[in-house]
Amino acid sequence: MGSDFIKEEIKKKPFNKDKFIKKLLVSAASAVVFGIIASLIFLLMTPFLQRLVGNVNSSNEQGGIITLPENNGDMSPEEMLSEYMLQESLLYDKENDENQYASVEMPLSDEQIQAILADVTLDVTSFRQLSISIAALGRELSKYMVTVTSSSTSVDWMNSVNNSKNTTSGIIIAKNNKDVFVVADSSNIKQNDELIITLSNGMSFYGSLKETDSNTGIAVITISLSNVPASFSIDEYIVTLGSSNGLFVGLPIMAIGSPQGIAGSLGYGIIDVPKQIVPQMDSYVSVIQTNISGSELASGVLFNLQGQVIGIITTREDSFSGNDVIIGYGITELKNRIEKMSNGVGINYLGIKSTDVTTEAVEMLGVPQGAYVLSVQMESPAWRAGMQTGDVIVSVDYNDINSNADYISALNQKNVGDTIILKVKRQSQDGYTSIEFELVIEAAY
Repeated sequence: MGSDFIKEEIKKKPFNKDKFIKKLLVSAASAVVFGIIASLIFLLMTPFLQRLVGNVNSSNEQGGIITLPENNGDMSPEEMLSEYMLQESLLYDKENDENQYASVEMPLSDEQIQAILADVTLDVTSFRQLSISIAALGRELSKYMVTVTSSSTSVDWMNSVNNSKNTTSGIIIAKNNKDVFVVADSSNIKQNDELIITLSNGMSFYGSLKETDSNTGIAVITISLSNVPASFSIDEYIVTLGSSNGLFVGLPIMAIGSPQGIAGSLGYGIIDVPKQIVPQMDSYVSVIQTNISGSELASGVLFNLQGQVIGIITTREDSFSGNDVIIGYGITELKNRIEKMSNGVGINYLGIKSTDVTTEAVEMLGVPQGAYVLSVQMESPAWRAGMQTGDVIVSVDYNDINSNADYISALNQKNVGDTIILKVKRQSQDGYTSIEFELVIEAAY
């Protein structure tokens, strides 16, 4: 029997042109709307993501971004002195159960200061009490110091094994959910050294050298939180960073750590020279000079009497006073680079050492106001772009620059890999001509 009767014809569905165009337009419109929404979300989320992941390493790798306290509310020397006098007067009031100074407001007037001093009787007992108070404060602040021991092993040409150990004093500045961050001098620390961090209570932990600043010699060392017992509160050993702005000659301070080259030593004195600004490559530091006798192996920090770190002891700037007194780098100018080293994003590098243009140079020589280029490091981004010694930086990204501090501040707001546009004035036969340079910021290490 044939099967011809089982035949069917499949007819194609009629093509509806209008319906097809309508669907096409709806799909296209949906795609456009989706794209706009996605773009807006991306733009809104970008700042958050940048803060979350950092500029080089992800937050998962870092355990969270380290942010040091800003120098809000910096005071002038006069205001700082008045505040100290106010604190002393309130302490005197509390001890003597009197209220005559309770309503004193800051800053104090000369008459108020004299009135306070008139009621103070100084004798041998007062000196003894003062000495005991200073010693007690020193012991309290010594709690925040750590000792960094670096060990290295080498083999000489006779196959003899040589073991060497060096120590330096440091401080714990911060922690995130992965690491504890220690700042110390790197003079005796090498990249492959074994590092042991010993707290003031005797507990020791292995440390890892994270970054070193070639300008100041300051190193950031990390302790893995996984090695810190959960029952132990490391937060109690994190120091308070103050401000080195507003420091004045005569301000009492303490040098703690290893000011005499021996861990646990201590010095007490005053700032005896006005703070001095020292230009460095792509930055500057303030140098604090004290009258505290010290060692050429000194390390540690400078504290004010409020228990805040105002400086990191250094032996690199001995040209100011020789090796017989303690000097330090002001903490305010160090915070930005310590943050960058802690977060692993690299210290900005253009290869420019600059300083302020003096008022005399502006008025008598006609030098433009801005940041005067003292030198340009060979093979640096600035050198390759054609910048020269004697150029005056007058704008960054088309924002006016009136001082070297303005320039360094603008540079610090950038990150490694960013493009920066510097406009300079260069002296020529006809005066100063404007030149614009576009540079990509590199990492200093």
